[in-house]
Amino acid sequence: MGRPLNKKYFGNRNVGTGAADRGLGGNQIDGITLNPSYLGGYGPASRPTVTFPAPDYVQLGATTATAVMISEAASGSGTGGTGYVIGDLITLTAINGETATAYVASTSSGAISTVNFTGTNASGGSFTSLVSAAFTASGVTGISPKSVTLTGIGSGGSVTIATYKAKSVLMTNKGSGYTTPLVTTGTAVTGVSVGMTQSTSGTVVFGSSTTVGNNENAIITYAYLPTTAATGLISGAGGSSAVIGDIVKQRGKITYTVETSQGVGKCKLISTSTLTTGTMYIQATDSVGGTYYVSKLFSRTAVVTTGTGVQFTSGARVLWTFGSAVAPSSGVTGKLKIANA
Repeated sequence: MGRPLNKKYFGNRNVGTGAADRGLGGNQIDGITLNPSYLGGYGPASRPTVTFPAPDYVQLGATTATAVMISEAASGSGTGGTGYVIGDLITLTAINGETATAYVASTSSGAISTVNFTGTNASGGSFTSLVSAAFTASGVTGISPKSVTLTGIGSGGSVTIATYKAKSVLMTNKGSGYTTPLVTTGTAVTGVSVGMTQSTSGTVVFGSSTTVGNNENAIITYAYLPTTAATGLISGAGGSSAVIGDIVKQRGKITYTVETSQGVGKCKLISTSTLTTGTMYIQATDSVGGTYYVSKLFSRTAVVTTGTGVQFTSGARVLWTFGSAVAPSSGVTGKLKIANA
């Protein structure tokens, strides 16, 4: 007799982002690593947007991640003033306090001719709100930009940021219930993907149980909940169809307490996707994507019934994992991957 499942395989240990998604499997999105080859060149009116897809567990109340693009000044222009020399620095301060430092690259009779953000000690800054108007030495109050601070012998004049480039992505809500790797490539998206305009590209980085939200992977099940307390319904409206769910508790060899968007109830594990009231299924896949239905699940092994898979036979007791499946071969036992979030 195999050992029962450890609670760590159930989503009810996960804290989520709040009451609505507490207990879900899946993960949060830790951030986006931008493509370092992207140099930007967008204007103040066209900052790239970051839009995440709905998570895999949206039916159970999972939260869609949100983020904003952090930009830095890429190019600008300057004019006017007196006494400037090449190398003077002009710190631009927006009304929200965000700053950039322009480098005076050329002058004409002491007036500013050109500026850049790559000269010695210059900086493109970090902007959450893009500035379009000129920064002036006299300062502007109540609107952005606010003012300039001069470092050097020059005075007066103004600087305008012409273009920006993507610097980083700030996660404003890391979401919950994500299971599919998300990747962007240029303006195109691959798979379930983050969409970013302006040809920005990047790779989504999932968090882990130690870095984001204390979420752990959890077994995915599909369940048709009981309809009444007499048939095993614990809370909620009760089953009206087979929907995705999380295991809350193992009650016996093949019976579980399961939570879905329709409530919480007791379900019996069966070896088919055709569910009736009070039943559930757990699916596994082999190394080439063949499917199996789990008829009994233990801490390290599963008894399976074949679906489309042929690497294992019905009734076989097979090692299982949340990671990559392994094909059986001479000297290799083989493993199935249990569907997990």
